[in-house]
Amino acid sequence: MSSISAAEIKKRFEEGQKSLSCYNLQGIDLSGWDLSSIDLSWADLASANLQDSILVNAKLDDAFLESANLRGANFTGAQLTETYLLNADLTNADFTNANLAGAKVEDEQLAAVKSLKGARLPDGTLVPL
Repeated sequence: MSSISAAEIKKRFEEGQKSLSCYNLQGIDLSGWDLSSIDLSWADLASANLQDSILVNAKLDDAFLESANLRGANFTGAQLTETYLLNADLTNADFTNANLAGAKVEDEQLAAVKSLKGARLPDGTLVPL
């Protein structure tokens, strides 16, 4: 698993590259960034700071987000199947139309989110709009 700095991520985004699948991003600070449509599948984001980041239509399948700060992040339409979210702070995060099927997350964490409208929950249940 390769590592990458926030500066390198910014450079890649400016060049139109949006795939960071399988990268080691432990502890990285991307708070407030617009990461729409990024591919973070299989990435290790343990203890990362993504507070208030925009991850609309992002791919986070099988990503590892243990203890990550996801407060206020926007995951509208994001794919988070089998994503590990235990101990992550999901306070006021928006998961409207997101797919959380098979995600590892506690009910208490989901109770703190801003929205789950239209989302597929870890057990496969679809939340009405």
